[in-house]
Amino acid sequence: MSASAGGEAAPSWHRAGRTAALACALAVAIAIGFCVSQASAIEAIPVDPSQDKIEITAKGELYEGRGDRLQIETAAGPDGYIGRMAVSASIPGTNPDWLVFAL
Repeated sequence: MSASAGGEAAPSWHRAGRTAALACALAVAIAIGFCVSQASAIEAIPVDPSQDKIEITAKGELYEGRGDRLQIETAAGPDGYIGRMAVSASIPGTNPDWLVFAL
């Protein structure tokens, strides 16, 4: 049992409230970390003008189970600016897989 500032023991509901608040703060921190890791910009695939075609399958990023709308950050431009882009599936309400790439 913990003691309060006045030397009295804290009631059990008080300890439970602190535990719940700590668990909530931890969950928020994990969610923020996950969101930050998901928000990284994709790298541009270099293109040689003499190439007839480019195999992008292994160079793109696959996103599965994201619903019928996907929002990503663009690759950085020459000025370092990273924008955001959103695309919608051609058939609303579907759950397609998305292959994201930048040239």
